[in-house]
Order: sequence, then C-alpha cells, then structure tokens
Amino acid sequence: MRRIVMASILIVLLSCSKDDTIDFDVKRNNIIGNWEITQASQEIRADTVYAESSTTFSISFNDDGTGTKETFIGTDVSFEWLYQYNPEKVVISGMQSGVVLSDVQFYNVIKNEMNRQIWEFEIYPQTGVVDLYKHTWKMDRKLGNRL
Repeated sequence: MRRIVMASILIVLLSCSKDDTIDFDVKRNNIIGNWEITQASQEIRADTVYAESSTTFSISFNDDGTGTKETFIGTDVSFEWLYQYNPEKVVISGMQSGVVLSDVQFYNVIKNEMNRQIWEFEIYPQTGVVDLYKHTWKMDRKLGNRL
C-alpha cells in the first residue's frame, strides 16, 4: 500500500512540474522588455470613487530582475522586480524612492501576453480620509524593443 501511495505522489509531481516550469518561463519572459504604460488611478473614499486620473510613462524590465522607470523630471528610477506564477503577481521594490509610500508594491497580473499586459495594484493609506488608491497599468510593448 505504501508503494502505491508513493508511486501516485511521484506521478502527480512529475506530471505537473514540467508544464508549470514552461508556463512560468513563458509568462516571466513576456514581461522582459520596454513598455509604454498608461496608468489609470482612482482615489476611493467611503466606497465611492472620489477622483480619477490617468498618466503615461515608460518602464523597462531586464532579465536579471532589475529595471528602470522614466520619471516626469527626466531621470530614471532603478528598481528590482520578481515574477510569481501562481497566483500571478509581480513584486517591485525600490521604485518609490523619496515618496511616502511602501517601497514594495505587489501587482496582480490580469493579462500577461507578449505585447500587452494589464496589472493592478492597491495602496491603503494608514492615515487620512482616503480609503484606497487603485491603479491599473495598461502596458503596450514598445515596438522593436524586446530586451
């Protein structure tokens, strides 16, 4: 009986691991490159959207887990990133230097394709009247710029 259980566990582990590894690699590699991002932001107070805004910027994700984000004053901010497969998330650290926000942000990956990505993240302020800031990134790959 013990052999049957061990054989069953081994079969399950071997049957899943190769496909998951391939899918992880494909999904992570989809992120690597240069992107034009439109960020839609919502400020939510008492379960009501109080304010909305939109901005665009460029960002680059390198294969070694580093990246750069274009700022509005013309300098780039460096950061580190990590892809998680299940549930699908991207963790970015260091992008908010000099800003009173969390230095680590967790992005929920809604869509992960080679030339199009959609990510969402939320910030819950500890003080003030704002309950939540919700941001959606609609990302389009810059043509000819896959790192």
